[in-house]
Amino acid sequence: MAPIYPDLWKLAAVSVVLCVLLYTVIVVAFGITPELMLLKVGMIITCVGLFWVYFDKWGWKQKWVRLGGWLTDIPNLNGRWVGTVDRMGENDPHEFVVEIRQTYLRTQLHTYSKNSRGSSITAQFITDPLHGRYRLISTWECHTKNRIDQSVIDEFIGTSVYSIIEKENERVLEDYYFTRRHPQTTGITQLKYMGKKLQNGV
Repeated sequence: MAPIYPDLWKLAAVSVVLCVLLYTVIVVAFGITPELMLLKVGMIITCVGLFWVYFDKWGWKQKWVRLGGWLTDIPNLNGRWVGTVDRMGENDPHEFVVEIRQTYLRTQLHTYSKNSRGSSITAQFITDPLHGRYRLISTWECHTKNRIDQSVIDEFIGTSVYSIIEKENERVLEDYYFTRRHPQTTGITQLKYMGKKLQNGV
């Protein structure tokens, strides 16, 4: 498995193409001579910069901007995922929610259950060549009620390994996680995609 990072060569290639197109449009549309184009370099750079701002926030999700997966093909996980979490050895699955806010460069997860709240510290896509799909690795911090004394709040760090499964009629995240909680816990979450609307809670 290998982590996924922006392909700087592809980003550079697209930037060069955009600069050439803008240069051509300015020369043809406004009749500016090549000698005066040096005065327009700042405008061209600004336009290309604005394109990448747009790409980071919105464009990477659109097929025509993704260039058929050539520029990027990371999955868009934005939205609300609802399912269950089941700690190993307990056989007691209970409701669990993950809400994901994602741009091209950043992915943030927020988790909710009846007694806990959590958020990601880091999140990284990796390739899984064996199964031919992406996975999402997240390290997160959680605040949850102590299982013995619910007036006490436990704080701990955990790591999740999400498998991203695209089915015909649904999208699924399956996660194996482990924590540094004392005593240590591990478990499995199974989540289905419910839509783009976030509710910030169970």
